[in-house]
Amino acid sequence: AARIDAAEGIMHLAGEPSCLDKELIEAIERLSNDPVPPVRFQIASRVVALYRTAPELMWRLLEHFSREENSRGVLQFLVAQSLNQLAGHHANHVAELVRVIFDRVREGAGADEVRKHCAGILAGLYVWQDQPLCRETVEMIASDPTSYNTEAHQIVFNLRSWLNLGPVDPPNAEQDEVRHKSFDLLHHILSSALRQTKELEANYPDAPFSSWSQADQEKGRSLVRLADSVCMQVYFASGAYQDNNNEEKVPRGVPERMRYWRESRPTLELLSEFGYPSLTHHLLETLEYLITFEPDAVFLLIGRVVRKGREGGYQYESL
Repeated sequence: AARIDAAEGIMHLAGEPSCLDKELIEAIERLSNDPVPPVRFQIASRVVALYRTAPELMWRLLEHFSREENSRGVLQFLVAQSLNQLAGHHANHVAELVRVIFDRVREGAGADEVRKHCAGILAGLYVWQDQPLCRETVEMIASDPTSYNTEAHQIVFNLRSWLNLGPVDPPNAEQDEVRHKSFDLLHHILSSALRQTKELEANYPDAPFSSWSQADQEKGRSLVRLADSVCMQVYFASGAYQDNNNEEKVPRGVPERMRYWRESRPTLELLSEFGYPSLTHHLLETLEYLITFEPDAVFLLIGRVVRKGREGGYQYESL
């Protein structure tokens, strides 16, 4: 415990130019290879302290941890704290390191958390900066949500923050682009989920779900959960859920809601192709809230949702 606290203290000292000398640098490099993961954690999670005092050492340590660190806990905070802080200003370098971690941490205890944080950074750099490596990785995830279900869930959750980005009048071109790309990516993930669901169903024509193989049942459930997650994020971002103080950032003026309805409509129409009761319920609540902004189009879409929901037994649900 004393060594862990000392490692933390050393990183605080490292941020002060007057304290950073050869002895301190040697101690940091030694501790980055310490046999005890909680000691290495102190270095990895605070390495950005070197940003102004020893940037070459900082990037060398980031490379070292990204390519050689095996502790999932250390990697989780390396990505969530250190690399996340640097992503906006060093997109290309951070994207390369995040992709290295993403490719080598695939399974085992703690792997999902590491990959979720990686997916969050990759999605952010794609949406905000169109970073090529991030675009490639995010499109790979979005095209195959069965294989990348955990990562797709994280991206869907992150996208919600940007679905209302930017003023209506006057518009902000950069924020409009981010918002449009967020809706497009959400639609891409949902389209892939629907396609893969239909591919699974085609293997069991007219057969009950219980007769599917165990592996296909799990794939089917994961796709259902993902589609439901998309619906929930669209529901919260729409402003339909007004009882939560955490949703105060959702603009509820008529111009903003008209824009939201117009831009979310392709995703809402795609969601109407799923007949799962929970999804149907929250989709109907979303449409109920939006109906005042284009009554005829929303009413017709409600009809599609109700008819599809009947296939999933929504009419028998207590909700």
